[in-house]
Amino acid sequence: MKQIFKNSKYTLLVIIVFVSIAYILSEITKILQKKQIAGLIYKESVIKDFVMAGVGEDNFLLKGKLIIDKGNTVEMEEIEFVYKIPPSNIKINSRRAVVFLEKKLVKLRENLLIQLNSILIETQSLDIFLNKKIAKNEDKVIIKSNGNMVTKGKNLYIDINVNILKLKDVTTIIRGS
Repeated sequence: MKQIFKNSKYTLLVIIVFVSIAYILSEITKILQKKQIAGLIYKESVIKDFVMAGVGEDNFLLKGKLIIDKGNTVEMEEIEFVYKIPPSNIKINSRRAVVFLEKKLVKLRENLLIQLNSILIETQSLDIFLNKKIAKNEDKVIIKSNGNMVTKGKNLYIDINVNILKLKDVTTIIRGS
């Protein structure tokens, strides 16, 4: 009987040691996993065929084929943006767009169309500085209005604060109705 009791004590001691070691290893593993998770760097997230809407002070609708959030920048493809300013809307289509969040800068690229009522602006790029509320480019620009007037120029500059649109090397053609 003494032999069984001694073996039981030994067995119990071995079990306690193994359980303690397993618990310590489990806690060490948890700590290492937390450090690994904390060390992860967010690279990007991707959304296909997206629709975003803003309601309230800024009423807008933004649609696109692809949006990639890279942290400090957001890249978009095949966008259609409608900004609602009563009594009209501004519609912007672009093949590509990049938003630089820290700089508050939007760069629209390729096949850019801006429509406001009966005015259509066509160009290949536009940089929009959100803080200053200005937009500009150095490309050729075609502005069509009222169905019978076409204005061509380059170096578009728009100041939203004072409602100014400027072009350089301007040619305007007015067709009779």
